[in-house]
Amino acid sequence: MRERLGIPEYDATKVDVPIISLMKAAEKLGICVGSAQSLVQRGILPATQILPGSPWMVPVEALSSEAVRIGCRVSSIAARSFMRIINHPVARNLMEGCIMKRTVLYATGTRRPSL
Repeated sequence: MRERLGIPEYDATKVDVPIISLMKAAEKLGICVGSAQSLVQRGILPATQILPGSPWMVPVEALSSEAVRIGCRVSSIAARSFMRIINHPVARNLMEGCIMKRTVLYATGTRRPSL
């Protein structure tokens, strides 16, 4: 594939800046991969992708930037707030009611399930 597309072999010694995968970056930052992807999409965490579908690569030095630390803090706060909300008894009852309604509509053929 590389030969056909004219892509040179990967040589880690030629890399100017040490880089790690997005998964490893998320692990080091203490956040989930989805939160790390969100930071990349918002331009907070710099990452590159050689080809569509290939792993995102993050410069190691970017992990210590102030913007990334703030982004991680916000992600953690948002995740905790979301968990508090969905674990609240009123929210749980509402969600269970919606699930039951959707199940009844699907079972009766009135409505197709949403994905």
